[in-house]
Amino acid sequence: MAVSQTMIDEILDSAQMLAQQKGYAGFSFQDVARCAGRTLSEVEQSYRTKEELMIAVFSRYNRHFFAELAAIVDRTQAPIERLDGFMDLVRHTLVVGDRMCLCGMMMAEAALLPTGIRQQTNSFTEAVIAWLSDQWRLLEKPDPADLAVTTLARLEGGMLLSRVSGDVKHLDLVISEIRADAA
Repeated sequence: MAVSQTMIDEILDSAQMLAQQKGYAGFSFQDVARCAGRTLSEVEQSYRTKEELMIAVFSRYNRHFFAELAAIVDRTQAPIERLDGFMDLVRHTLVVGDRMCLCGMMMAEAALLPTGIRQQTNSFTEAVIAWLSDQWRLLEKPDPADLAVTTLARLEGGMLLSRVSGDVKHLDLVISEIRADAA
């Protein structure tokens, strides 16, 4: 049986959603197959291991996420508006589908992750911090690299608290505080 791009997309969409909702340890190939409306053998034919599947998910997630950041940069030269756009992406992930960002969910499970997934998580995190650091630097704030780290940490924490409570108010509070810091 030939593997179609449609099937690959369905498998990757399902694996990403499950990983963002349940974490790496929280789903199986069988869960991916069920969610994608595919058979287990179709998933196994497409990806030999869960690590291979998640590396493919991360690769696609990176392309889409950084394309979104590039679109934000293209829309505005104002770094405060760029930060707002970034925070809107984070909020959208939580509000639509009750998901964490993929990187945040993987960071929570770092000790359990295979080396390849941990490397993907680290690379993604470093790239996001670099992007955030550029925005804080453009705002002429002191210690932009430190602000980038704390911005990401605060947003991830706000997402976690909001998921646990079932109320987006925790993330919204964090976003308000970051906006105030940027002003």
